[in-house]
Amino acid sequence: MAIQARHFRQWFAFLLLLALGGTAAWFLMPREWSQMQWEIPGTPSEYPLAQLLRPWLILLGCFLPALGMLLYNRSGILDRYVARTWFTAFIMCTAILTLIYIIGDFADNVGDLMNLDSPLAGTFRFYLSQLPMILNLILPYTLLLGTLWALTKLSSSSEITGMLQSGRSLLRINAPVIIGAVFAAIYFGIFGFHWAPNSTLYRKLMFSSLSQNKNDDASRSTIYKNDAESRIWYLGDPPGIDSPGEPFRQVRVEQFSAPGKMEYELFADEAMWDPASRTWTFRQAIKRNYSQEEPRQLNDGPVFAGQESQTLKEHYPETPWQLISPNVRVDTQGTPALQEIIRSGTTNAKYLRSLQTEWHVR
Repeated sequence: MAIQARHFRQWFAFLLLLALGGTAAWFLMPREWSQMQWEIPGTPSEYPLAQLLRPWLILLGCFLPALGMLLYNRSGILDRYVARTWFTAFIMCTAILTLIYIIGDFADNVGDLMNLDSPLAGTFRFYLSQLPMILNLILPYTLLLGTLWALTKLSSSSEITGMLQSGRSLLRINAPVIIGAVFAAIYFGIFGFHWAPNSTLYRKLMFSSLSQNKNDDASRSTIYKNDAESRIWYLGDPPGIDSPGEPFRQVRVEQFSAPGKMEYELFADEAMWDPASRTWTFRQAIKRNYSQEEPRQLNDGPVFAGQESQTLKEHYPETPWQLISPNVRVDTQGTPALQEIIRSGTTNAKYLRSLQTEWHVR
């Protein structure tokens, strides 16, 4: 009966982790697909391999605990004992360091967090979104500390000596620790691929917006320059990084045919981007074309294209993600995003070199 009860507990834990992983994947993967369509030009069938890996890495991360539990169930008594000792120490170190980081960060930013519309719920959601960044930062340290703690505990009670006398090598004794370290390294790689830099970017933009006056529209405005195509975007009221699909309001686009020579201006109350057709739709828009003849006459003025306050469609390569996150640090860009920005060539040469360096490092 005792053996049956132990097997039931083990397989119940495996099935529970499998169900939780499936639930998490069902919730997270569609959100990631919608986020990708907001960030990346084109249709899903045209996405590069690096971007297509994102939802599948989430799927892998969701089911790794169930896989670990399956390996644990298939192991012998001695392997399970070593695995439990190491895992307990690793989880405790991770939880302690995570808690210390959150408490210290909250103490530094409590003034800004109190400016949220719902301070308690908003703070909880904020630190939940920061977990990939926090774990990506502390996992190397908790892996080291947890392993030292577990092996020191086994060594101080002479348990490793007893295991060696049973005929097992030191490498075989530590096999569960090595497998656990591989699992931790996989999570480290998953977080660093996109979600840790994304958390850093979200943090940067959120604190930037909280530190400014919410009632001042100018505080939310931003400018994006596409040096490759001589185009400047002025965004009076862009959506937040956590609001994919929301329209851009109070938009002005300036297109230049040569340095200092404007080709046209486009003013619009709203701008929406269609990821399928890579088309921007400008509502309540006015387009002013400027004469390109040389030399210009003093009485030359802009020529309005069509009627005022119309709906216009333009095929611009810029994506909403690029427009709201210009000139950010390279540590706020995931690996696929780095590739996309480098290939698009829509940034200045100096920033492009820093992106290329960061991409090669990764």
